[in-house]
Amino acid sequence: MSEFIVSEETFKLGWAERVPTPQEGECFLLYQSGAGAQSSFLINYGVKYSSAGIRHGHYNQKVKISLRQKMFSQSYRVIMQVADFHFNVMVRMSYDIRDVRMYFFEGKMEEDDVQNTVRKVIRQQDRRWNAWEDIELQNTLENEIEKSLKRYEGVRFRNLEITVTPEEDAVKMRDSNKKKTVGIHVAKNEMDEQIAKNEQAERLVDSEQKLKIKQISDMALLCQNFGNMGPIVEEYLKGNMDGKELYDYIMRSRAEKLGVLQTVASGDMLTQEETIEKLNEILSNSDFLQTTEFQKLPTKEVSRIEGSSTGNDGNDMKNEEEIVNKEDKKEIFSNGDYL
Repeated sequence: MSEFIVSEETFKLGWAERVPTPQEGECFLLYQSGAGAQSSFLINYGVKYSSAGIRHGHYNQKVKISLRQKMFSQSYRVIMQVADFHFNVMVRMSYDIRDVRMYFFEGKMEEDDVQNTVRKVIRQQDRRWNAWEDIELQNTLENEIEKSLKRYEGVRFRNLEITVTPEEDAVKMRDSNKKKTVGIHVAKNEMDEQIAKNEQAERLVDSEQKLKIKQISDMALLCQNFGNMGPIVEEYLKGNMDGKELYDYIMRSRAEKLGVLQTVASGDMLTQEETIEKLNEILSNSDFLQTTEFQKLPTKEVSRIEGSSTGNDGNDMKNEEEIVNKEDKKEIFSNGDYL
């Protein structure tokens, strides 16, 4: 049975009979066997017709045709180029009769014609698309289905809607491949991609080498100018300590060295000449500034240390240390080397 044809039977209107009336949503098509659309008569719902005119037409066939809108909704699968994956395709549309005579005499279709037409278009798309071409597939299906349905004359197809989505496993595969190619926009092929990656790696290594060389040069310059105090001065220049903290560190270092020298001298572990030399090194702070000459300590200060080494009174040792510390501070402030 045709999609919209409800029934078909022979027809003859007697002299006493009234013109048949269709139900709402239906119509009657009267025609003569062997004649075409021009020898037909259409009876619509809610319209009065002359029985004499119908009898005069000698119609011998009556067809009841549904005018109600029909809905179509069907899901399909389209196999991808990689046969392990597929697209899920949903096709929806509505259709009804636009021209009854044209439909019956020129474009009559069977109940499964729409289904078969759509399925044929779907099957033609198998193994033609990859997982990234869902939009392209959707556009192709829309064009091909509309073109194929045009052969059904007199039928109006509306609201064609097609959705194409890759299956879940295909989506995972597609997303994984996207992550692998992030950041590569210019490379035209695999060779170009590898070259681009190698060049980037070389630039990173070169930058790291230049940074290390600069750091080594900076530290060498600090050590050349400030001796063993170079790392401490670097911390000061970086802002990790203020001027007071730097000064306190220098004074602490010098005091520690004086204490060690005093202990060594009191134990007669150095000669007078060696003691004078070490004392002048400490007071000139040669570990801190290598390029500046400092005034040598007078010999009288050494004799005070020697005197403390032979005395038995602990207070004498304390007094001598205070004298040395006073001279040390006087040397620092008078030369202005640290503030």
